[in-house]
Amino acid sequence: MKFHLEILLLIGLKSALKIAAENNIDNVIVPLFLTHILDSKMDHSWCVKRAEIVFKCIKGFLIEIGSTGTSTSKTFHFILPKSTSQATFQSISSLLPSIF
Repeated sequence: MKFHLEILLLIGLKSALKIAAENNIDNVIVPLFLTHILDSKMDHSWCVKRAEIVFKCIKGFLIEIGSTGTSTSKTFHFILPKSTSQATFQSISSLLPSIF
């Protein structure tokens, strides 16, 4: 059930990005964990893995729209819940160069 929910969240993210691209929206704010609240089950490793999945989904989307000949730049702002630890933030930040 949990895996199914994650797939639905990523499909929703991709749909939102597609709608933004179709409507010439160049600045997009993405809640990096696809939630605004961290609960006790969302530990450091869960947060890093979720961030990696979202980053890769967005990278795939950018590659996809790039192949259509669209040349406008897109800006993504990733937001995190306020309770995200500094260690988690640092780990997520270190993912960016390896994914993008």
